[in-house]
Amino acid sequence: MMKGKKKWVAITSAALTTGGVVLTAAAATPAMAATVSVSQGVAAPVAQSATVFGNTPTNQPVTVSIILNARNQSQLENYIQQTVTPGSPNYRKFLTTQQFAQRYGQSSGVVQAIVGYFKHYGISAQVYPDNLDITLNGTAGQFNNAFGVVLQQMQYKGQTFHGSKQAPKVPSNLASPILAVLGLTNYAPFSTSTAQTSKSILQKASVSYAPRSGSSTPANVETPQDVEKLYNISPLMNKGDLGQGQTLGIVTLASVNPSDAYAFWKAYGIKSAPNRISTVNVDGGAGAPSLTAGSGETTLDVEQSGALAPDANIIVYQAPNTDYGFVDAFFNAISQNQVGSLSASWGSSEDAVNYAVSSGQESPNYAQAFNEAFMEAAAQGISTFVATGDYGAYQAVSDIGTTDLSVGNPADSPYVTAAGGTTLPSSTSAVLQYFGVNIPSQRAWGWDSLVE
Repeated sequence: MMKGKKKWVAITSAALTTGGVVLTAAAATPAMAATVSVSQGVAAPVAQSATVFGNTPTNQPVTVSIILNARNQSQLENYIQQTVTPGSPNYRKFLTTQQFAQRYGQSSGVVQAIVGYFKHYGISAQVYPDNLDITLNGTAGQFNNAFGVVLQQMQYKGQTFHGSKQAPKVPSNLASPILAVLGLTNYAPFSTSTAQTSKSILQKASVSYAPRSGSSTPANVETPQDVEKLYNISPLMNKGDLGQGQTLGIVTLASVNPSDAYAFWKAYGIKSAPNRISTVNVDGGAGAPSLTAGSGETTLDVEQSGALAPDANIIVYQAPNTDYGFVDAFFNAISQNQVGSLSASWGSSEDAVNYAVSSGQESPNYAQAFNEAFMEAAAQGISTFVATGDYGAYQAVSDIGTTDLSVGNPADSPYVTAAGGTTLPSSTSAVLQYFGVNIPSQRAWGWDSLVE
């Protein structure tokens, strides 16, 4: 029970009902209401293992996202199935964000009751249009009071961050609609290893890509035109299907370098509009472009997708490498509903998430937060693609070091298309020659294979 707080008056005087829970003005007084624990994100177990070296300054800015439970989930699943079933009355009848919010998001009354609770502590809120994501901004001291925790400065695996070893608590009458609280620990748990792997292998092999004879394109690499032929995209492009009228969305935790992308397309003779790339900085963005942070992977995603759809616009949703940043980036892109497809090349292994769940350090609600975003995307007609990672079916190699079968999260969601990587048949690549590798047939990436 929280003590010493001023009485808070609920925003609405009428009772608000959600999932069998009634929220009333009288029950929403912090000084009187009983509190219960709510789930944190994937960073929670990290906080238990981290070294603490002091309390977080109470005036330090903190961002926290509250992900809400979607309503009528079985109905939502049925609707998604109907939109892709020919002959169904709802075939290809995709929803707007507003329609999705009305059917499957939390009611405005529930949302405003939660917003009002945190407003009492001086915390501001941004409510996403789908009524499933509330992003809160305040200070460490304000969140300490609102959640009944003490944020502390921590170190773990070379990272310094703030976190809480205590589970956050909210008044019991507000807890039921809350799926997960993300951001009380802002550890960066996600990775993309392509940029670092490429750089490491090239340095070991002392490879310097020279232009092909009579061409400005480099030797020993697959060009966008090669990829176009390999995957039989040429017939579509020859008929003029160049992505016109479409917008590609890319979710990332490291900022894109637009000038590199434009230079890439120019070098390969790909004509594209000079202003086709736009960026959206979610939760303050991902900082300046940095190869160490993974900007090479982001720029690669933009370059390759933009090369195969040269007339399409591209929106890059850039978020901090935190659990709240990653989830918010998807909810931002999907609730804005401006893209036809959405892809991401980031994640962690399913093993790492499942281990935390089985040991009682993590709630399965974290994975469900991604599922809710992807279900909304499907209902709105947005195709989502998530990379399985550089180790394919053995993604746990990248974070916990095991070689058992394990895919990446959130690529494991049933509502996305999981995209894996392969190494093409070759014995002439300078990199493969250095390692003495001959690949007679295309092979999937795995823990024991050369992925680059």
